Amino acid sequence: MNKALKFISFLYLLVCFILESLAARLSKGNSSESPKDALRKSANRISDYSNRALRILGIRTFLLDVPSEIRSGLIVANHISYLDVLVLSRVAPLLFVTSTEVRDTPGLGLITRLAGCLFVERRNRSKIKSDSSDIQAALDSNIPVVLFPEGTSSDGTGVLPFRAALFQSAIDAKTPVHLFQIHYEDEAAAYHGDHQFLSHLWRVCSRGRIRANLRYLGRLKTENQDRKSLAIQAEIRIRSAHVSGIRGGSPSQSNLDEIRLYPRARESQPGLL
Repeated sequence: MNKALKFISFLYLLVCFILESLAARLSKGNSSESPKDALRKSANRISDYSNRALRILGIRTFLLDVPSEIRSGLIVANHISYLDVLVLSRVAPLLFVTSTEVRDTPGLGLITRLAGCLFVERRNRSKIKSDSSDIQAALDSNIPVVLFPEGTSSDGTGVLPFRAALFQSAIDAKTPVHLFQIHYEDEAAAYHGDHQFLSHLWRVCSRGRIRANLRYLGRLKTENQDRKSLAIQAEIRIRSAHVSGIRGGSPSQSNLDEIRLYPRARESQPGLL
């Protein structure tokens, strides 16, 4: 698939996602669906569309160190690009934490709201407790939630300092923290700083294939822990794995395309693939 066709196909898929999500929102008002079921459907929808998007963009995802089932818990990972959402969604249907700045961004804000993202006001500490309770509610519903504790994306060459506040949601929900490290074997995948979405997407589409390595680093128990100690442990383990991965560390690996840890979403999805 040439880059122009990739670019158009991805945008078409994005439009399909928006339309289907809007339809789901409208129909929810006429049904007795519980908030838990609505969140789970949102997570399934993100997972299904992410699989399609990865195929369109030519991103092959490899899982290093296969985890056991992850059906609940807070998932913590380093953050390099919006592509991280697609890659992590191969593991299981997930919900994502993002900032209120993203929610208020034209275009992107609509997409994140329709995707059922959980929004946090990172710059206002007085609101962290209420934001954390929203995340805890999703965790209490046994829906895995992804947190990027760096607070922003990096250029992929290192890991930024972790912010500890939102680790409290895992402690309150009495659920484990699962650790993942993401590394792309192509610098074009990194989305940070002054990058613009469409120009960056065009750059990604210009590549033949991009390999994404997703390494599972185990889990942290939250019993008798505080949020700062959890954040420190998570940061040390992910930073160490990231340095090792960039230097060429190569644990046993399995192509995620060949691993079926979780059933695909049952909902029929419009799209190209």
